[in-house]
Amino acid sequence: MITPFQRFKTIDDIRPYLDDDNSIIYPICDNVMFVANKCVDPFNDDCIVYDKDQATILGLYHKQVMLYLDYIQAYKENKLHLIFLYQRIIYEAYIKMRYLMKYGADAQNSYRLYSYKNRKDFFDSHSSEDSGYFKVRNDKFLLDLADDDFNLEDFKNMNKSFGGKNFKQLVAEFSEEDFYSSIYGIGSDPIHSDWGEIRQVYVHKTIDNKYTTYNTNKQNVHFRILIPIADLIIDSSIHFINWNQNIDSSLNIMLPYKDILIEMKRMCRLIMTVVFEDYQKNPDKYMSE
Repeated sequence: MITPFQRFKTIDDIRPYLDDDNSIIYPICDNVMFVANKCVDPFNDDCIVYDKDQATILGLYHKQVMLYLDYIQAYKENKLHLIFLYQRIIYEAYIKMRYLMKYGADAQNSYRLYSYKNRKDFFDSHSSEDSGYFKVRNDKFLLDLADDDFNLEDFKNMNKSFGGKNFKQLVAEFSEEDFYSSIYGIGSDPIHSDWGEIRQVYVHKTIDNKYTTYNTNKQNVHFRILIPIADLIIDSSIHFINWNQNIDSSLNIMLPYKDILIEMKRMCRLIMTVVFEDYQKNPDKYMSE
């Protein structure tokens, strides 16, 4: 496949273009987002329709695409607090999508039903007669449940979603342990407002070991935080294209986009090779970035 990126074969080829995000980083992200949006909406005047179970996968994929678009914007605006939040959410949606793709309709159905668990607990704890607020919430719960082809009896034999596996067990099936540790494990800090995130983003240390919200040494966000998630969206898009082919072999409109994704994946891996070489040869390089 002939592309504008084919001249980049080695890390020496690509290194001179990494000082300016506009040179190669943003074009890669633009290509990834172009394909991802085409996967979500491949037709100009028509759309692909899915059943209720398949819609779980469609929705999880679309969530990744939409949040990565926001992720790129947050990167451009140097909003590290949003980047930290998006990382884990995108990754979790990816892993859950992969699970539902692998295990099919039963897993998709269990995922949909179990997602009502908290609303069912609220329904059991609050009478619809208590007040207008509780009645509206409970009535909407029953309407949504029926619209999803469920009823209250279904909860009696409800299975936990994802086979009862915790997220780390899911990751063991679909991702690398190092990626889990760096993106999801550490990524729990911003979700739970742990000190690891608070000290990096919301307060800043002064020269006399005090803390303030005023940052006198603000750093621009580095592309090494952008490219790995681009690589994740690439993988997600390839799996989404393959899944569509498995459920309907006539859905071949997305297939040509796989070549673009494979080329962008090659570029992402080449860029990250540069980053990891820098870590190895010059450990101080990223200490302040």
